[in-house]
Amino acid sequence: MKTLKKLTITGIILLAFIFNICVMIDQVGWVRAQSSNFSVQTDAIYTFQEYSQNNGNLSLLNNSFQVPIPTPRWNLTSFEFNFSDINLEREIVIIEDNRTVGFSIISSSQPALGVHINVTESIELFSVYLYCFISGSTKISDAKVQIKENGVGGRPNGPILRSTALNISTTPNWYKQEFSESVKLEEGVYSVVINCTGLSFNEDLNIYWFLNDKTPDDPTLQISQYKNLLGGIWTTPSPGAYLYKIAQKRNQTYFPEDIDMKIHLGGINYSIYNRGQKGNGYINQTYQLYDPERPFIHFTISNNISVTLAYNLTYSIELTSLFLSSAELTIEAFSDNIWSLSPQISRISDNYSVKFIYPTNWQINSILRDGFDVTSNVTINSTLSYVIIPNKTIIKDSDWQIMAHSPQMSFTLNVPKTSFEPNQEIKASLTLPSISGNATFVLIDALGFEEYRETQEIISSEHIFSYVLSANPNEGIYQGYFYWYNQTHAAVKLQEFAVNIDYLPLIVTIVSILLLMGSISAFGTYKLVKRQKRLKKERREKIYNKYMDILNLQYILIINKESGLNIYDQIFLGKDIDPTLISGFLEALRSFGLELTSYEGNSQTVKLEYQDSKILMAEFRSFRLILIMSENPSQDFLDSIRELSYDIETTYGPLLKNFNGDISQFKGIRDLIDKHLQTKLIYPLTINKNINIEKLNSKEQRIIEKARNTMKKRFNDYFYVSQLFSHKEGFEIDLAEMILDLIEKKVFHPKTNA
Repeated sequence: MKTLKKLTITGIILLAFIFNICVMIDQVGWVRAQSSNFSVQTDAIYTFQEYSQNNGNLSLLNNSFQVPIPTPRWNLTSFEFNFSDINLEREIVIIEDNRTVGFSIISSSQPALGVHINVTESIELFSVYLYCFISGSTKISDAKVQIKENGVGGRPNGPILRSTALNISTTPNWYKQEFSESVKLEEGVYSVVINCTGLSFNEDLNIYWFLNDKTPDDPTLQISQYKNLLGGIWTTPSPGAYLYKIAQKRNQTYFPEDIDMKIHLGGINYSIYNRGQKGNGYINQTYQLYDPERPFIHFTISNNISVTLAYNLTYSIELTSLFLSSAELTIEAFSDNIWSLSPQISRISDNYSVKFIYPTNWQINSILRDGFDVTSNVTINSTLSYVIIPNKTIIKDSDWQIMAHSPQMSFTLNVPKTSFEPNQEIKASLTLPSISGNATFVLIDALGFEEYRETQEIISSEHIFSYVLSANPNEGIYQGYFYWYNQTHAAVKLQEFAVNIDYLPLIVTIVSILLLMGSISAFGTYKLVKRQKRLKKERREKIYNKYMDILNLQYILIINKESGLNIYDQIFLGKDIDPTLISGFLEALRSFGLELTSYEGNSQTVKLEYQDSKILMAEFRSFRLILIMSENPSQDFLDSIRELSYDIETTYGPLLKNFNGDISQFKGIRDLIDKHLQTKLIYPLTINKNINIEKLNSKEQRIIEKARNTMKKRFNDYFYVSQLFSHKEGFEIDLAEMILDLIEKKVFHPKTNA
């Protein structure tokens, strides 16, 4: 009776449960994705051109000058120079320098010598150079060099115009005699005199001044000696010239064209033209992007009279430079694309402007400065597609934003199937108008949440996306957004997918479970616990085996079968691999005639021992995978090799079949190796600083703290998994399992350049 009552109650409960399931299914119906628009944002870089006009003044006393520019990245496009007061700079004029004829001696009987200076135009005299030397005592502080007016008969007995102590030494040479102040000499004849009349001579003291009285350069020059006779007298001048030079400046101004005055820049000479009155000139020259490569522009000046000129200069130079700006793109379904640029505009002169040539398919919406619309203050040329921000609109330390829109560009979306069930693959191909930019696929589930997102670089005109639904997806209408964009164009296509779930098997299963639940619950629980223990043990063994296997892994090599070329290789744990080992192994295969034949959809694996190494070779349709290990691997490792081979063929099969010698396209194989062989366990690892560890459990937090202490103790910014294991316990499977989870959560990530 009690048993019948229990069965009756159980039946009622079961019928009620089935009724509720049916009502629930009837009420669910179709659920549609709640989001009708979705946007994707990407960074792009655009070029802006800036212009600057720099002005200034210089007072120049030589034949070259420099004009400063903001930085070396600026280029010169034009310069305008206005010269004034063009005149001669100080020059050294040689009067006589023939040292081979003879000399005169200054002694107690002849304590002074003089030579004429013929001044033919007004000059300013600064110093004289005498070719002479002294013998005997050099204590001659009372000896003087003088500029004098001539007296009667051309004798140098007139007034002293300038005087300075004699500068001389015991070696014949040119000795400069500098006057404390310059002296202006008008047209006429003057004398340069060495005057030692105030000097006390001894038998050894003599001063020698070299003389050319045979063939002087200026035959009109005359010399005179001072004799200690009758109280002292200058002799009548006679032809000849003591050796001397004068440092002078002539009061002479020039028109630049009269002296063929030119300016030199970048290997090109430009003429300077007359302007207004004598001594003034100008040049206005455009230039095709002269790059100084320095923070200044160096100009040189030349003339046909071979003298240094002095002049004043007013300049104006025009410069240009390029700078890059980041941008943000928003693509929305059923709407124009929105482009937002944020250029960093920094004024560098009082006359500064910026130009941006935008894509022809864009239209400028607005230009903002510090959030305020200044579009009316800028020049927008929609015909030639450029924007100019003028000088008066630019304010120092402002934030700029340029807003534009563009129509969406058309592309073809091919979807072979639009209705799916759990675990089925969604596929779509895009036929694009340009092989550039990126494509993004975003899948929104029936509840309006993002299910999947993938972005890939475009390498061909046809691009394929795929995604496998989970075993228990939300039933209803999914929306797929397919975006394509580059720096100038963008577009989006929307495709709906129906996801169906058959609930009848579910009902049958639930009923069966409920009917059997009472009789087999204990046995089922026992089997479940036993199975869970077995699966956990198998997983722990796999982790241990993989860790030990990758410690033995020395080298991976992948060879394209058709060409025989290496497309990828990787050395592990810093081990040096003898290249003769690889070549010897391959030669052994050829010599023994060992060739593996691949079958459709299957890979074949062979194990060999060569020297002290264990070598595995897996052969697939388009490639051979070769691994060199120090010990034989586990069966789990061999299973992983087969899975890795399938994944490589699936991902890179078309590239391998049409291999063109470019191995850079196979860099992603490393990620597949890390995924299947768990090689991340032997990489140096770092801690992601952007992860909020408070969301992790206490065990995971303790592992992170242990990793930090390990890095701190070893003064490194990375650690190895083996460093986290206890020396007593050795390899700890639980710890390794949690570390793998942290790697999957991107808390730990490899530092490959450690």
